[in-house]
Amino acid sequence: MPYYGAQGIAGVLGVDVNLSSVQELVEKTATNEGEKNFILGNNGEILFSTKKRGFLAFGGLNKDLRTLADEEISNVAKRMVAGENDIVPIKFEGNEYFLAFAPIPKLGWSFATIIDKNSMIQPAIDAKNRNSERMENFRQSIALMLLAFLAGAGIFLLILLKMFAKGSGKLAEKFSRPILELTDGVKEISNGNLDKKFDIKTGNEIEHLAICMNAMTDELKKEMARVERVTAEKERVMTDILVATEIQRDMLPNIFPAFPQRNEFDIFAMMRAAREVGGDFYDFYLVDDDKLVLIIADVERKGVPAALFMVIVKTLLKNFVTMIKNPEELSGAVTIANDKLCENNKQNMFATAFIGILEISTGKFTYVNAGQNPPLFYKKSKKNYSFLPLSKEKIPLGINTGQFFSTDTINFAAGDKIFLYTDGITDSLDENNNSFGKNRLSDTLNKNISESVTETIKNLDAEIKNFVGNAEQSDDITMVALEYFGAGNEEAKS
Repeated sequence: MPYYGAQGIAGVLGVDVNLSSVQELVEKTATNEGEKNFILGNNGEILFSTKKRGFLAFGGLNKDLRTLADEEISNVAKRMVAGENDIVPIKFEGNEYFLAFAPIPKLGWSFATIIDKNSMIQPAIDAKNRNSERMENFRQSIALMLLAFLAGAGIFLLILLKMFAKGSGKLAEKFSRPILELTDGVKEISNGNLDKKFDIKTGNEIEHLAICMNAMTDELKKEMARVERVTAEKERVMTDILVATEIQRDMLPNIFPAFPQRNEFDIFAMMRAAREVGGDFYDFYLVDDDKLVLIIADVERKGVPAALFMVIVKTLLKNFVTMIKNPEELSGAVTIANDKLCENNKQNMFATAFIGILEISTGKFTYVNAGQNPPLFYKKSKKNYSFLPLSKEKIPLGINTGQFFSTDTINFAAGDKIFLYTDGITDSLDENNNSFGKNRLSDTLNKNISESVTETIKNLDAEIKNFVGNAEQSDDITMVALEYFGAGNEEAKS
C-alpha cells in the first residue's frame, strides 16, 4: 500500500499480522458467560475460535464446515462464506443459541458470535408477559362495560315487566329471552371465547345490539392478532438491538485506568448514546512505548446505520494509523483511510474526526482535524482551558476521495491537559430549547481545574444532565480527556 509525505507519495509499505494477536482479539470480544466467538475462513474452515473442543474449535474437525452432516450448521457456514450477515437460531451440543455473523470483506472471512438463547430472549419474554397482562385488562374492561350496559337494560326491562305483569306474560318472555341470551353470551366473551356469535331476530334494539356485539368480537379478534404480530416483531428487533448495543460497548475502550503501568499520562473517556446504539466513538491505544494515539469522531446520522458506519471508520483509522512509524506521516494515514471510506459509500455518510499522536518522551502532539469541534487545551502555566486554534480545519471523512489532510502540532508540558468532545455536548438542549453551548462548556471545565481527568468528565456529565433536566437527549454525547505528567514521572498518578 502507498503512503504519503508532504510532497505526495513517498513509498510503499507491507505489513505482517501476528495471528496470536487476532486470537487474543477474538477472545477479548467474548465478554458474556456462554458467549463463543470464532472466525470462519473463505474455505469454510475455523481460523480462530474461543472454543477449545468440538467442531467450532480451531483444528477441531480440520474440515470445511459446509460439508458437515448437520444441515443447520452447514447452511449457516455456506451463508458466512458467501459474505452474508444475519442473526439466526441454531442448535448444537444439546443447547439452543443465537448465531450472529458478519463478513470481513477485505479478507473474505466471516466473524461470528454465538450467544445462549435463554440469556438473549429473556427481555423479549418479559415484554410479552407485560403485553399479555395489558390484553387481559382490556378484555376485563370490555366485559365490565358490556355488563354495565346490560344491567341498565335489565333494569329497564324489569320496570316494563312490572307494568305489564298481570296481562302480558308471553310478551315479557319475548323480551326476556334475548336479554338472557345476551347476558350469557357476554359471560362467554369475557371468559375469552371471541368466537361466540349471537343469532337474535327481534326486529328491535335488542337485535341491533346483538349485531354490534358480533362486529365487536370480530374487531377484537383482529386487534389481538395484530398486537401479537407487532409484539413478535418488537421482540425480534429488541433482541437485535441488545446484541448491537453489547457489541458497540465492547468495541470502545472502557476499562479504567486504561494504562495503570504508565506514569507519564492519565486518560479517561465516556460515550452516552442518544439511542440504544450511537454514531459517536472514541479510541486510544499505544502504537509503541513512546506513541499514544487519541481519536474522537461523530457520524452524521444516528441509530443502527450510524453505528455500522462508525465501525468502518474506527477500523480504517486504526488499520492505517498503526502502520506509520513517524507522527508526521499521520496526514498520509488519514488521507488513505478517507479514500478507502469513500470507495463504497453509496449512502453518502460521513464522519467528523480528530486524530492525534502524543510522543510521550517529548510531549509533542501531532494531530489532524477532519471537521471536528476544536478541543479545549489546558496549559498549567496559564491555569486555564482555552479552545485549540485549528489553522487547517478540513472537511469530514467520507466526503471527497483524494482529499489531503494536513497536520498541526502543539507541545505538552508537565501538567497540561487536552479535552476532546462531540457536538452532542454543546448542542444539548434544556426544556426551553436553550443550548449548552461552548461558553458554558469552557466555564464548567475552568470551575475546578485541579480535578483529575476522570473527575473532569464525570462532573461535566452531571452538569449536562442537570442543565437538560427532563428534556430528551437528542444527540450522542462523547468526551475524552488526557493529562500529561511528563516523561519518566514516577509520582504523577499518585
